[in-house]
Amino acid sequence: MNLYIDELISGIKEAMSLYKQGNNIFEMKGGNLFPNISSQQMWQYAKGPKHLHFTDGVKTYSFEGEVGDNDSELKKVEDVPLSDVFTNAVSKGKAQVHRADPGSIYFTLQEGTKNPTYTFRHTGDSTWKAMPKKKKVKDQLKQPAYVPNINVEQMKEGMEHEMQKRSVEGDAPGFFNGLAGKAVSSLANAPLNIALAP
Repeated sequence: MNLYIDELISGIKEAMSLYKQGNNIFEMKGGNLFPNISSQQMWQYAKGPKHLHFTDGVKTYSFEGEVGDNDSELKKVEDVPLSDVFTNAVSKGKAQVHRADPGSIYFTLQEGTKNPTYTFRHTGDSTWKAMPKKKKVKDQLKQPAYVPNINVEQMKEGMEHEMQKRSVEGDAPGFFNGLAGKAVSSLANAPLNIALAP
């Protein structure tokens, strides 16, 4: 089994914070505990409006709450019988479990298009935290670049001011040639800048 240092430190800090708030971080309530899994396994899942059930074919694991694009809180509830896992399911399919232990599970839901990946981590009693996997850098680079909170009116005023200043100085053609040259240079350097982006 691999030890993920960042996750360990993050978990310890979160557990200490919850313990200081009076939560019982050592007791797990609400059904079966996840087994220790260090290599990938294929399970089944059933997702409803306010619940998510897993089954490994023998045991079931049930949660109340919603999972989405942001961190959310779930409640581990008494596990449904194996025969009722898919009852009232809005979606169902395979869940690829990457690793698990009694206090956490890291998995991907095979939905067909998005295939979201989550970590569920026990935070105390029957409370769990659902954390979606963050987007990879390559996916972020595909998104259009933007500068937030631009004041369009002030930008227009600044451009007009600069144009008037350059035309008074008699340098309007040079100004446009300089802009064109910078634009071409920026386009030529774009692949290098993207490759070097953090």
